[in-house]
Amino acid sequence: DRDSCAWSGTGLVGIAGSTHMTDGEVRVQAVVDGLGYDFRQFTVPHFIQHLEALRARDIILQGVSFDQGLHGFWVRADTADYVFFNRRTHEIHQVHHILHELGHMMLRHQLRDLAAFLPPAIVAQLRASISVALQGHCRRWDPHDTPEEQEAELFVRRLQREILLAGRLAALTHPDTSIGGLGRFTRSLGYDG
Repeated sequence: DRDSCAWSGTGLVGIAGSTHMTDGEVRVQAVVDGLGYDFRQFTVPHFIQHLEALRARDIILQGVSFDQGLHGFWVRADTADYVFFNRRTHEIHQVHHILHELGHMMLRHQLRDLAAFLPPAIVAQLRASISVALQGHCRRWDPHDTPEEQEAELFVRRLQREILLAGRLAALTHPDTSIGGLGRFTRSLGYDG
């Protein structure tokens, strides 16, 4: 079954390529399979619209110029979810960070007090404009050694795998892509869709 595991000469191969799947891989796979999303239609906006419909909550993306150590974060507010990403990074990295934060959201990871992780100036702005209680997840350069960070990364890799299996890479690297820098990047590697 291509949606769960692949078969190798030694047995089933999980997401990370091992012969057995970890609890985290099983959990991530179940969430991605449960999305009911047609990856043949994948674009970032289309995928987010699908998640909004599933969750009956708006997801608002916002590019912000962070310091280099901060990739992005997710704030769960009363009426919507906000995903902030570092607009100083390459578009491909921005998409990765957005999908990572969506992974935390969809995996229903425990919310954290973002004031403990974010710079005070950002905390003050968010409290004034979005929510006094800053609950969510924050992605920094720090090692991804917590189970939740590893699961969010597995979520991104699983989505990437589904996009490739659905044959969307060629479409996503053409001029009408939802990821502008991806076409230039893949052409620089010699891939011409």
